[in-house]
Amino acid sequence: RCLSDWSSDVCSSDLVTTTSLPAATLGALYSAALAGTGGVPPYTWSVTSGKLPTGLSLNRATGVISGTPAVLGTSGFTVGVTDSETPPMTASQALSLTAGGCTTTITGSHPGPLTVGSGVTCISGARISGPVSIPAGATVAVSQSTLSGPLTSVRAGTLSICASSIAGPVSVTGSTGFVLIGDAGDDGAPGCGPDTISGPVTLVGNTAGVQLGGNTIHGPVSLTGNSGGPGTGVEANHVSGPLACSGNTPPPTDNSQPNTVSGPAGGQCSGLA
Repeated sequence: RCLSDWSSDVCSSDLVTTTSLPAATLGALYSAALAGTGGVPPYTWSVTSGKLPTGLSLNRATGVISGTPAVLGTSGFTVGVTDSETPPMTASQALSLTAGGCTTTITGSHPGPLTVGSGVTCISGARISGPVSIPAGATVAVSQSTLSGPLTSVRAGTLSICASSIAGPVSVTGSTGFVLIGDAGDDGAPGCGPDTISGPVTLVGNTAGVQLGGNTIHGPVSLTGNSGGPGTGVEANHVSGPLACSGNTPPPTDNSQPNTVSGPAGGQCSGLA
């Protein structure tokens, strides 16, 4: 069923006139407005299948897709729109959105320690045999990679680690962009993949939201003083050690995907296992 164009009493089959979206850059603010015609405004917009790139959301009233993308790659999804007629009419459009903009791409084998530079660094399908250090302001997307050493991030921008293995501790402190460590998928859409981490995970004072999802973590996990963004998500993880959370605003949630924790789950995370 399509929406009617009341100016001419013709049913328009192309209510959603947006057929493509501009590309997004990892760690940078993004905004693109969906457009439609026909029917009886105002319209209500939604994502009816698939999933927007992690870090982006759709305003149901305005049709604006906005936010800061955190994960490298292309996401396919369908947007739906409903008009204000009684009964309402609807239409939909399949779209895709690519998040990229890597200024440095690291693949293959990288011997020894790695200190990431400024800009947007994409570590994809890489094997790094040493510690990884992420400095202030840098944006980093790690995917399908193996790190043989700790990962340390201090005051970085956006950081995502997906479908990767890290043999050592992970410490992320003071990030000003969204921090995503593992994504097993929710809302009926696949995520970017969980991680395996052989060491403690410590997330402290990150100010644009944190998600820890679907990972297997061999060590204690601690989240302290994180805030902002979509909040703090701790969901579907398997933790071989204690899970401790305190001072996060708002308190962490498991989004109805409980964690498995072999040690005590304390503080704000006491009900998430």
